[in-house]
Amino acid sequence: MLDSILNGQRSNTTKVIPLKRTNAYAGLDAHKDSIAVVVADSERDSKARFYGTIQDEIQALTSLIKRLSKAQTIIEVAYEAGPTGYCVYRRLAKLKYKCL
Repeated sequence: MLDSILNGQRSNTTKVIPLKRTNAYAGLDAHKDSIAVVVADSERDSKARFYGTIQDEIQALTSLIKRLSKAQTIIEVAYEAGPTGYCVYRRLAKLKYKCL
């Protein structure tokens, strides 16, 4: 599934819904070996949508955020503030992304 998300291909199990080119939010639920990703447009009535799961590796996170940023003007990221979330925050801060 990771390859299909990062390469922009659809898999049989995951339906990827593209975002509009506006401000957007990504929510990251970090676990020891994986990160679950949801996305939402900035519109008031926008609903969060499950985007997929990536491996908890800096290359996978960097590729995901860059892919989302190509489709968006500004992307802000919310993450789980816990033992695994702090590593995600440090990675995103280093890449100059705003974390909520």
